[in-house]
Amino acid sequence: MQVNLAYLLNRPTGTTQYALNLLPYLDDLSPYYLATAASQASA
Repeated sequence: MQVNLAYLLNRPTGTTQYALNLLPYLDDLSPYYLATAASQASA
């Protein structure tokens, strides 16, 4: 499963907070995280 982290922005938004709270529950699916330089995400 691929997870797009491009929505994780530097500024706090509702979508970013929701996504951050959701990510731990995806661990059982062994996700492959995709990120852009703009998201500065590290998972």
